[in-house]
Formats: sequence, C-alpha cells, structure tokens
Amino acid sequence: MRNFVHLGGPTHPMHIHLAELQLLTRRQFPLDQAGTVTGFDSAAGGTAAPLPVPGEGKSLEKYEEGWKDTFQVAAGEWITVAGHFTGATGEFMYHCHILDHEDEGMMRPFVVHPPEVGRFHVHRGASHGGGH
Repeated sequence: MRNFVHLGGPTHPMHIHLAELQLLTRRQFPLDQAGTVTGFDSAAGGTAAPLPVPGEGKSLEKYEEGWKDTFQVAAGEWITVAGHFTGATGEFMYHCHILDHEDEGMMRPFVVHPPEVGRFHVHRGASHGGGH
C-alpha cells in the first residue's frame, strides 16, 4: 500500500511508474481559509503539534475504480492506493504530473522487496513493542 498526503495547494495528479494500483480510500483533513490543512505552517514546512486524524473524505468516483497509475490528490486529502507487484522488485518512482513540480523535486523513489523480505518486517497492531 502507498499513501499520499496533500497538505495544501493545487490538486496534484500523482503518477506511479511501472505499476497499476487501485484507489482504496480517501480521507480529509480540515482546511483553514487559505485551503491548507489546519495546523500546517506552509512557510515553516511543518507543524508545531501533531495533525488531527483525518475524517472521511468524499466518496470515490466511478471513473476512479479499477487499475490506474495516476491519482488526483486534492488539498487536505490523504489517499491510500494498493497494487500487486508480481515478480517486480527494486526501485520504482512516483511523482506529480504537473511538470513544474516534477522538475522542482516532487519525484521520489520507493522500494518493492521480494515477498520473502516481508516476513521479517511484520507489524502487529499499532505497537512496535516486543514479540517481533
């Protein structure tokens, strides 16, 4: 699964290279009058306190169903996408399809590990205490 969180500004068409995924959920943070997530200081690029848990977002549209490689993420949204990387491991890229954003560094790698590696990285519940 992959999450995209957009704290404010124009909608970002986020593209994931060499994979097709499905949009699972859309959550929504409260926005201030400037269209930025309440509590996020865009000038400082951070927060002074943890952000609240986002609430339910708008429903998924019919055209958003099925396998995609690009997802629209509006200000204040947290979306979750999932895909299956059968036989594909290694580094992949994701980026914003707004050309200026891509050129200015809104492009990042992520790593897909073989399933065997996943057995060593198990998270049971919210606790990271003993027993792993």
